[in-house]
Amino acid sequence: MTDAKLINSEPLSGFEQTLKAQANELKERIDKGDLSGALGIISELNETRDKTLYQEVGRLTRSLHESIRNFHIDASSETAKDDLSTIEDASDRLAYVVDMTNKAANKTLDLVEETMPYASGISQEAKKLKMDWSRLQRKEMKPDEFRTLTATMGTFLGKLCEDSDKVNDNLTQILLAQSFQDLTGQVIQRVTGLVKDV
Repeated sequence: MTDAKLINSEPLSGFEQTLKAQANELKERIDKGDLSGALGIISELNETRDKTLYQEVGRLTRSLHESIRNFHIDASSETAKDDLSTIEDASDRLAYVVDMTNKAANKTLDLVEETMPYASGISQEAKKLKMDWSRLQRKEMKPDEFRTLTATMGTFLGKLCEDSDKVNDNLTQILLAQSFQDLTGQVIQRVTGLVKDV
């Protein structure tokens, strides 16, 4: 189950608006081969999503602490002991959500930072080759320059294959790092249920 029902409407609608506004731009950049720009958009979306999730976890934590502070339990009864155990379990679950969110955010940022040089390198080399290619089309290139361009193009294509594979692997790992959301959404829902029961 997703955490969409758990996040109040304002942050979610803000995230949805950002997602809708940038989805087409992301597709266009990927279609154009602008991996650097696409990674930038993915990074912005992750930051927006993380902020929304952090805000919701913070709101739930504050609510839980407020409920605990206002909720005086006589620890001598068996029911009270069960209630205290439930509160401790809810607190542990929220700590788990915060830890998972932090780990996923760090892994995502690390992978984006690792991927940026690949995307930047591809972009820079493609721009240089495009200029040389334009010279070739205008027949402004000497035979020696043409041979150099051919060798450079072969090297670029080989490196492009390797770098594209690395970018693709990193994007896949970013998606996997974000898969925690469904699990943490379930945990938050259970904690909310526990708080209501107490």
